[in-house]
Amino acid sequence: MYANTRLWFASCSLALCVSSGCTLDKQADDADAFREAIPVERSVALTGPDSSSSTSTAAARPSRRTLGTAPATRGAKWYGFTRQMREGVNQVTARVLASVWTIVHVPPTTIDQETATWGPYTD
Repeated sequence: MYANTRLWFASCSLALCVSSGCTLDKQADDADAFREAIPVERSVALTGPDSSSSTSTAAARPSRRTLGTAPATRGAKWYGFTRQMREGVNQVTARVLASVWTIVHVPPTTIDQETATWGPYTD
């Protein structure tokens, strides 16, 4: 299910980038103030431990005060689930921000003092 969604999103993103590639080389215009409001990816990403830093104290080497080594334990089920969800949220957030970034770097259709509109939308 997710593989088809990822493939669809990747092909749509590629088509959007190719079709609007020449317009992304923008000139300075009045819409720069609106473009500055788009956050960067790392400012909205959820932080947490990396997947490579899953060391357990139970699997640590014995010290002089212990009688032996404890058996190596698997990581906690819900901790791993939480880490995977965080990675998924970060990926979706990055994709949404990339889409918004692509849209706002195309010249806006209309621009006023308070608003800028991208697209052929009318009220």
